[in-house]
Amino acid sequence: VTKLIELKFENEPTILRVKGPLVVIGGIHGQCYDLYQLLEKCGIPPNCRYLFLGNYINRGDRGVEVLSLIFALKLLFPEHIYMLRGAEENEISANGFQFAAEFHRRHKSHLLSRFIRLFQIMPLGGVINDRIVCFHGGVSNKTSMATLFNTKRPITSDIDVMDITCSKYCPSKFYESQSNHPSTSNPTKSSQPIFCENELEDFLVANDFLLMIRANQVPAYGDCWSANDRLITVFSVPSYTNDGDIVLPSIVYVAKEFKEVRKDIVAKFLWVSRQQVSYHLPLSWKSVAFGGKLVALPNEGGGTHNVSPFKLIKKLKDEKRKL
Repeated sequence: VTKLIELKFENEPTILRVKGPLVVIGGIHGQCYDLYQLLEKCGIPPNCRYLFLGNYINRGDRGVEVLSLIFALKLLFPEHIYMLRGAEENEISANGFQFAAEFHRRHKSHLLSRFIRLFQIMPLGGVINDRIVCFHGGVSNKTSMATLFNTKRPITSDIDVMDITCSKYCPSKFYESQSNHPSTSNPTKSSQPIFCENELEDFLVANDFLLMIRANQVPAYGDCWSANDRLITVFSVPSYTNDGDIVLPSIVYVAKEFKEVRKDIVAKFLWVSRQQVSYHLPLSWKSVAFGGKLVALPNEGGGTHNVSPFKLIKKLKDEKRKL
């Protein structure tokens, strides 16, 4: 499988150009069960097309299974599965954390190097419908689409792509001065670059993009709109910290005819522990299935994206206690 996937990646450009309809998935982090839930809910290819933004491994202990499943789907449906490199897909992270432990416990250790090779040749970004740009991390004041399109792979130096794979968003009001802007310094693994709305706006305008979708931070409720609604950060699995908290993993749905930025392109789901709760905001569902029982949802102002996560979580916790 790894040899076949290597050929697929080598035949793809460094920056993918894809068309909607498309579901954009944030970090999975080795949580294979939750990947199953996302695929089941959104649709198994060829019934749905996906762009994964990276971070397939670490944190959870099923990174090999996550990658193997997505690889298998990509081989079967190459026009329905697209994969980008994330912050975890590098030699240091693969060798030093949960992913390496999986090989030592359950798989042949020498296969780890095969996966690292695949990480080094994964595409770095994607452009959807010519108007939405997708990276795992973000941009810097040096990010150039022309340079990225011509970047050769494999990319073995993480520093060369840290703005794309590892950048974190921070509003400009928190910067003390532009001269201290971290993204203008030479980033190291211990000092990830950050970017603000000014750099993002310059990048979007220069390349005629409407929106950026990225995944390198964990919003409280699965997604976050930032930078004057020109940036979506999306995270797609619950229980990231393994503390049992209820969170709202999210995806972004890009329609075939994407013409304007609307907040209902983000869909939320909800799981409590390993029990799936089907909750999809844009479709205006008024109830969810919980433990085989329908539970009414609070609805505010007729707009489903205005449903308070606090009220929803309290409602579901109450129902969990009853069951």
